[in-house]
Amino acid sequence: MIARKKKILLVDDDPDFLEINKTTLCDNGYEVIVAHSGQECLERARADRPDLILLDVMMATRNEGFDVA
Repeated sequence: MIARKKKILLVDDDPDFLEINKTTLCDNGYEVIVAHSGQECLERARADRPDLILLDVMMATRNEGFDVA
């Protein structure tokens, strides 16, 4: 039986942060999905059912990440 890669949803409004961390996580065997906003995070979480969400708390507004959480 082949094990399924764990899926991580990485959420941040900083494209450089997303790219660096996506590369690192993929290199370590994870499937990575990215979102650039709270709204996109909610949509991707519902559609892709990640095992883990790494969520920035301060994006477009100071509370966007807290509101999503």
